[in-house]
Amino acid sequence: MFNRAVLIAVLAISSPVAAAAENCPWPTTAAGIDLCDTPEIAVQYWNDLQEMRRQGISPTNENVRKIGKKLRCTFVAKRFLMPADFYDGAFMFYTKPNIVGGYAEPHVYLRYQQGS
Repeated sequence: MFNRAVLIAVLAISSPVAAAAENCPWPTTAAGIDLCDTPEIAVQYWNDLQEMRRQGISPTNENVRKIGKKLRCTFVAKRFLMPADFYDGAFMFYTKPNIVGGYAEPHVYLRYQQGS
């Protein structure tokens, strides 16, 4: 099962994560998170959010969801999220016991946690 120590270890290894999460390009929401099918897509999701910010596009929930839809990520409500592990650069989540629901890049997950 997921251990907060995993998050701390990842943040210690990847020092820019905390600073980047504070400058996250979208509104904080505790309602849920977009989960992607693979860790690679989860990283692309974060990169696309950063690109949106660089282009000066307003980080509304609607614009953020457009990125999720483009990458076929699924919005999962908070009550269904169960962090399970860290795999290939992204957190893996269960949406039901022992059922992998998807992946979220650490910056995205940290920002989600800050909104919880």
